[in-house]
Amino acid sequence: MFERVLATTSISAITTIVARALLNGILGDLRLVVLLIALLGITVVVASIIGLRLHPILGLVLGTLTILLLADAVPGQSIAGRLSSGMAEIFQKIGLPIVFASMVGGCLLDSGAATRIVQSIVGLFGAGRIAPALSISGFLMAVPVYFDTVFYLLLPLAKAVAKDRPSQYLMSVMAIIVGATMAHSLVPPTPGPLLVANRLGISIGTMMLGGTIVGGIASTFGFWYGKWCSNQFKLGLPNDPSSTDELASEIPRRGLPPLWLSLLPLLVPLGMIAAAETFVGGKTMERSVFWQCVGDPVFALLAAAILAFILMRRVASQATTQIVLSKAVSDAGVILLLTCAGGGFGVALNQLGVGSAIVEQFPSFRTSTGLLFMAFATTALIRAAQGSATVAMTTTVEIIRPLMDQVELAYHPIYIALAIGCGSKLFAWMNDSGFWQVASMTGMSTSQTLKTFSAALTLMGIVGFTVVLFGAFLLPFRS
Repeated sequence: MFERVLATTSISAITTIVARALLNGILGDLRLVVLLIALLGITVVVASIIGLRLHPILGLVLGTLTILLLADAVPGQSIAGRLSSGMAEIFQKIGLPIVFASMVGGCLLDSGAATRIVQSIVGLFGAGRIAPALSISGFLMAVPVYFDTVFYLLLPLAKAVAKDRPSQYLMSVMAIIVGATMAHSLVPPTPGPLLVANRLGISIGTMMLGGTIVGGIASTFGFWYGKWCSNQFKLGLPNDPSSTDELASEIPRRGLPPLWLSLLPLLVPLGMIAAAETFVGGKTMERSVFWQCVGDPVFALLAAAILAFILMRRVASQATTQIVLSKAVSDAGVILLLTCAGGGFGVALNQLGVGSAIVEQFPSFRTSTGLLFMAFATTALIRAAQGSATVAMTTTVEIIRPLMDQVELAYHPIYIALAIGCGSKLFAWMNDSGFWQVASMTGMSTSQTLKTFSAALTLMGIVGFTVVLFGAFLLPFRS
C-alpha cells in the first residue's frame, strides 16, 4: 500500500514539475527541461516497478522509451532502433563475460567446490570464529556468484551455529551480508563493476584490486556494526523444516573436490589478467595477440568456464553437467537482460545530455572532487528509487562517462568506478529483492531488516566512499 501511494504521489508531483519545465523551456532554460525529462523517465521506472508491479526489465524499457520520445530524435534512426542499439551496446561489452561467470558460479555450487572452499575457510578460522569465516567466504564467493545464491549457500551454516549458540545467529547472518554485498558491487566479474570498469576504460585487474581493498575495509566496518546489532537485537532461529544437513544435501555423491581444484576456476582468470598487466601493461591493442587473449576478460573467463566444466565432470555425469550449465546460462540471461536494460536506460540519459545539464546547473560538480560526489550521490539516488544496485551502477556510469572528458581528473578513473560501486549500497529498502530475501529466510521482521540489512549496507557505502575520497587525494595514481 505504501509503495502504491509513493508511486502515485511521485507521478502527481512530476506532472506539475514537467508543466513548469515546459514553460521554462519556452523561456529558454533547456537545462532544466533536460533534467526534468530525465526525472520523468526515472519516475516511470519507479512507478512501473513499485506501483504497477511490472518486471524491472519492462519498467526500464518504458522509462527509456519515455526519454527517447521526449528527447530530440536522432536523424535516420527510429525510437525502437535507438532503444535496441543502446541495449546492444551494453551487451557487446559484457555479454559473454556474464555468461561465462554464471557458468563458473553454477559449477562451483553444484560440484561441491563452493562447499569445499567455505569449509576450508571455516576450518582455518576455527569453530569459535565462524562469523569472520562466513564474512570472508561471502566476499570470496560473491565474486563469481550472485548475492542471492551466496546467501542461500551460506545461511545453513549460520543456522547450524544457532543450534548450539543461539545468541550468535544474527551475528552470523550479518557476517554473510556484509561480505557478499560489497563484493557484488565492487569486484568483477559481477555485472555492475564489470560494466563500470569497461565503460570507464579501467582494466579488470585494477578494478578487482581496488574493489577488494575498498570492499574489504567497508566490510570490516559492516562486520563491527553486525556485532553491535547482535548485542542490541534478539533474533531467534525461525521455525524452518530444513535442517543443518541442507548444505550437505548439495554435495555430490562422489565426494567434494580437493581445495586446489575448487580454487582453480577462481584463480586462473585472476592470474591471466594479472600476468598481462604485470609483464606487458599498456593498452590492450598495444600488446601482442597472445597477451591480448591472456589479458582479455572474455578469454580469462572462458578459461575459467572450461576449468569449471572439468571440475563438474569430475564429480557428476555428462547429463548432470549439461543440466547445471543450461541452468547457469538461463540464470545469466535474466541478469544480462536486466543489466542491458539498465545500461540502455543510462545510454538514453547520456544522449539526452543529463550529465552536462547537471554540471551546468550545479557548477561545483565540474571539478575532480565534485565528480566523485556526483558519481556517489547519483548512484545512491537511483538505487533508492528503483531498488537494483546493478541498474543504479549501469545507469550512473553512462551519465558520468562523458563528463570525465570535460574535467581534468587529479586521480585515476578507478576512483570514479569505486565511488559508483559504493553509492549502489545506500538506501536498500523494501523495493530491493535482496531485502525480502534476507527478511524471509532469516525470520526478521521488516523493521529488523531495515535496522540490520539496510543500515549495514548504507554504512558500508558511506565508509567505502570515504576511503575512496582519501585514496583519491593521498594515492591519486594518475593515469
